[in-house]
Amino acid sequence: MYPRTLLLNLLLLAGLLLAGGCADYDSGQAPDASQDQDGSSGNDDDIECVYGSAFAEQFSKQCDGDGDCALAFIAKDCCGTTLAVGINRLEAERLGSAWQECLKQLAQCGCPASLPEAEDGNSTQNLQDIQVHCDQGQCSSYIP
Repeated sequence: MYPRTLLLNLLLLAGLLLAGGCADYDSGQAPDASQDQDGSSGNDDDIECVYGSAFAEQFSKQCDGDGDCALAFIAKDCCGTTLAVGINRLEAERLGSAWQECLKQLAQCGCPASLPEAEDGNSTQNLQDIQVHCDQGQCSSYIP
């Protein structure tokens, strides 16, 4: 079995690769007022390192359509359970970098990880089953 940190890093890398192929980066959409000119929603110094959706909520989930969204993979808990979250595609790289820094700080426990989860509450053994869409103006992950 792989060490937990290596597994989390591999999941993050997979998430960034998926995010890069999910959408055309020139949607013609102007960033909203809460975003910097590069589309990010804040300063990386303000990121709080926590497990689960509370971490992802620090990044923009705003969208006008599915093409505005990307999947990101973070840990739901200290056991290393993968949580797939939908975020604005312009935030994918920033989230990935911040998560890498947070992994250095967050405590890990010796419990076994559960199956990867999507934001809709469903679990899967295969990360490729998880999809992202724009639901009422917010990016969200789901398992069909």
